Amino acid sequence: MIEKGNGGSIVNMSSVCSKVPMPMAGIYTCAKAGLDMLTKLMALELGPHKIRVNSVNPALVLTDMTAPVRSEPTEEEKRIIQTILNRIPTKQFYVPMSDVVNTTLFLASDQTSQITGQCLAVDGGYLAN
Repeated sequence: MIEKGNGGSIVNMSSVCSKVPMPMAGIYTCAKAGLDMLTKLMALELGPHKIRVNSVNPALVLTDMTAPVRSEPTEEEKRIIQTILNRIPTKQFYVPMSDVVNTTLFLASDQTSQITGQCLAVDGGYLAN
């Protein structure tokens, strides 16, 4: 992007776990927190080249990977799910993949020419309280 000189957009895929520690996900939480800081650093370094850098930070997304937790959660997972659900104003525990895709497309589009260095939560309001 720098060599071509046309600017552009980079969208990293992070998680709300970067902002709030998630039980049983310590390494994941730390990795996503690092990715959020990298997003901000890249925004600072690449901004002069007209390259915007943001991240999308979803809560738990409906995917094949999350299927076991949805279909047969352990008692500990049930407790964690209920604790998290109590914090979500929309009362929807899983984020639809379409919400993540649409947010990513928005941040990658030319409609967001002045949005850079942001870590945008897609979480039903989980981080609001």
